[in-house]
Amino acid sequence: MIWAIIILVIVVLFIYNGYKGNKDIKNVERYGGLEFKYGVLIQKIMSNEKLKLRKINSNNLEIGYSFAGGGYVMFKLIEMSGHLTVRYESKDMVDGVQKLAWKFREFDNQVDMFDIITKDLTIHNLKLGGLSEQEASRVYQDMVEEDATSDKNSKEVNKQTYVKKHNLDDLDDLPW
Repeated sequence: MIWAIIILVIVVLFIYNGYKGNKDIKNVERYGGLEFKYGVLIQKIMSNEKLKLRKINSNNLEIGYSFAGGGYVMFKLIEMSGHLTVRYESKDMVDGVQKLAWKFREFDNQVDMFDIITKDLTIHNLKLGGLSEQEASRVYQDMVEEDATSDKNSKEVNKQTYVKKHNLDDLDDLPW
């Protein structure tokens, strides 16, 4: 008798999850798929020309590239239950596998989403370079302030000067 109840619960959960997943896909399809619904965010992530877009289904896509030695950089965007989950994973010979994830509400500002992702990835890479959480946050804040005061043409020069000034590894490990 207990086995019948367990099997019934599993079947009901399976059917419910199938219905819910189908509902999520239809919600995204109403907006033309993830490529259109989150077009601003996707374009900002893909500002690095190495990154390629691969659609899995209507509410699931990947953006990434592979490089020598079996390494890769991958962003996965999945919308479910009115939330967008962005997962970042990278692998290289120096740092191994790195994973980060963000969860946003369906209609959050996409520029703000990108800014949060950029901040977290930058701080994460600074920490991989040996800085503490506080030091990495301070360095990031200094970079943002310097960028805000400099014009577009001098941003790269400021970044390189900042890296040399603070004896940091190159910050171009970010995928954009």
